[in-house]
Amino acid sequence: NEALQSLSSSEVILGINVVSQALISLTKSAIDAKEQLENAQQEAAKYVSEAQKQQAEILREAAKMKTQIIEEAKEAANRIGYPVVLRPAFTLGGTGGGFAYNDEELMEIGVNAFNLSPVHQVLIEKSVKGYKEIEFEVMRDSNDHAITICGMENIDPVGVHTGDSCVVAPIMTLSKEDEKMLNDSAIKLIKELKIEGGCNVQFALNPHTSEYY
Repeated sequence: NEALQSLSSSEVILGINVVSQALISLTKSAIDAKEQLENAQQEAAKYVSEAQKQQAEILREAAKMKTQIIEEAKEAANRIGYPVVLRPAFTLGGTGGGFAYNDEELMEIGVNAFNLSPVHQVLIEKSVKGYKEIEFEVMRDSNDHAITICGMENIDPVGVHTGDSCVVAPIMTLSKEDEKMLNDSAIKLIKELKIEGGCNVQFALNPHTSEYY
């Protein structure tokens, strides 16, 4: 109190202004951070919602009529292209699922899959079993500068659980063209999602065609 009383009115006003400006600056920073988070969530939601639409479409088709379940699953598999993964809905640990490389295998796995699913739904997906599993650690700052920290490669292909495999860095077996293609895609993703900080991007790469997911 004595220290405050010793200050002149102009010094008190100056101090109040400094504190006010600091509070305004902190409030603006908090608002900006909240807006950045919301924008990133909205960008990510675009991809999530699109993926959900595609999956929902397959699930709706597979559950149209119980008498046509297998035939519709076969049509979906032929439209997607073999090999495919069958994923029964709401089964513990993926029970009843499997890989099908042709119509005969799909029929065999599909009958059991539909019977085990309590809602009689089976998701048909493109199989990437045997593809190379590639990862990139990338970072981006608030000025949209992005860099690659490192690229990594799983020794075993997709289909072997990551926990049962090993990862090496740097990438050892990709061509320079494929490595650059995936690296560029990782940078585009972190920029599109406007992530500030680090991000791990994982790819499944067809070793024969350079097609990737």
